[in-house]
Amino acid sequence: MHPKQEDLQVLGLELPISRAAITTAYRRLIVANHPDLGGDDYKMARINSARDRLLACVEQPPAPLLSHTSRGSSSPHEEDADDPPPYIYFVWMVLLPVVAVTLLYVTLSLIA
Repeated sequence: MHPKQEDLQVLGLELPISRAAITTAYRRLIVANHPDLGGDDYKMARINSARDRLLACVEQPPAPLLSHTSRGSSSPHEEDADDPPPYIYFVWMVLLPVVAVTLLYVTLSLIA
């Protein structure tokens, strides 16, 4: 997804863009255009939508035409930063229940 020229013009930005540049431009514009401060609703809506679309461009780089994964990453070994490491699933789904059942068994055997 590539940024639209109209969105860049609304926020007063030029390529290349970064998340920090988008946020700075957005904050500068909302001070002058926020409806609660006497600004226009339509203009504020345009600013919000331009910011959202530009952030989507920055956070999600364009997917390659041919991808080895269903998620659209450029490498089959590339992981999302938001995904926990694979061993976390093992700990939560296998190891933790086994430990809990073992502790319960030991506790009940000590009581009896």
